[in-house]
Amino acid sequence: MLVVMYRLSVSAARGDIRLRSLSSAFGGRHPCRPGAIGLMAVCMWLCAALPLSAQLRLPPSREERPYESVWQEQSVDASLQEPSDGAYDDLPAPLTRPSRSRDGTGMGDGSMGGMGGPSGRSPFSAYAYFQPESNLRNQSGSLQVRGEGFALGLPVSRGPKGIWILNTRVEHDAFETDASLPGSTQPFPEELWNINLGLMHIHPLDNGWTAGGMVSIGSASDKPFASIREMNANVLAFVKIPTRERDAWNLSLFYSPLGQLAFPIPGIAYAWLPSEQFQMNIGLPFSLTYRPTDAISFDMSYLPLTNGNATVRWTPSELWTVYGGYQTHSQGYELAGRVDTQERLFNFDQRLSLGVRRTLGAGFALDCSTAYLFDRSYFLNDSFFGDGAKQLQVDPGVQLMLKLEWAR
Repeated sequence: MLVVMYRLSVSAARGDIRLRSLSSAFGGRHPCRPGAIGLMAVCMWLCAALPLSAQLRLPPSREERPYESVWQEQSVDASLQEPSDGAYDDLPAPLTRPSRSRDGTGMGDGSMGGMGGPSGRSPFSAYAYFQPESNLRNQSGSLQVRGEGFALGLPVSRGPKGIWILNTRVEHDAFETDASLPGSTQPFPEELWNINLGLMHIHPLDNGWTAGGMVSIGSASDKPFASIREMNANVLAFVKIPTRERDAWNLSLFYSPLGQLAFPIPGIAYAWLPSEQFQMNIGLPFSLTYRPTDAISFDMSYLPLTNGNATVRWTPSELWTVYGGYQTHSQGYELAGRVDTQERLFNFDQRLSLGVRRTLGAGFALDCSTAYLFDRSYFLNDSFFGDGAKQLQVDPGVQLMLKLEWAR
């Protein structure tokens, strides 16, 4: 019911949300690129080299974690929660997932503006995806998309006074279309990049609180770092105030110039953990995690204004996880040739996903997924919710994705 209500709210905010029949799903030219081929080759090698009975690390207990979670995780990607050495246990919920989760089950929102690090608690992740040719709805022609990227998180300093974490992410999307930019005669960009480098600090205080912050510098553009106009800075500050034995208040302030809301966004939420099977973040951001059995879990989350996620996972064994979910995805870009410096290129879609994750051992995991994309659009405007934006609308289509993750 909550997901239905959320999708209705998205419909009111974004306009027409219509499901159409899947068409031209596998048209177009072959999507292979050197980056995608390399990732697939590494994945195939790992599958062949590692034994089926590879030994797995068990998650550490709460007492063994050097830092307790600042915000309970508000969205679950298509993975088991394989913790690293605890470096990410204190990250606020929006940072425990990539800002644009391509597997269809993470937050996948541009509101983080590139603040996110590797997916889940994985210090490293890499992906390649392909969206076959789909017809355009308000222009003649079609659109085909392919891309690849990676994210890396590296703890650079750790001690009694806290931890410093260096995050970097590179994402590349390539487009095959004869379409023009919405509302103009300029051709649609052949490629878009999102490159980001950030530094986070998490500091435990003497009174039991935990404070921290993050600053990142990046460029999301067709020509990244072409000038100062194509660069942006993102800022996050947060405080965790423990209460009772397991619960906590979480306060935050976040700013991203390419987010859906291009002004500082305050957050206040109460992290309620009545048991290991049920966790809830009450407030903004909102999240809920319910694990009725060891094999089945359900997660949902919401971030203002149209960033939602719901995921169901089934883990029949330690090696396999099957998942399905719903999410929204959006991202903003600053095109190098724009005349109006306030103008941004935004994209938005909703997606239903189904995938399987295989734990390979030695910290590696391979994730294969497919997603049905609908309500797809690209538009130029000075803000995500600005009036008068002309949209380039794309018919529903399919996304195929392969992802490799590594957790220490």
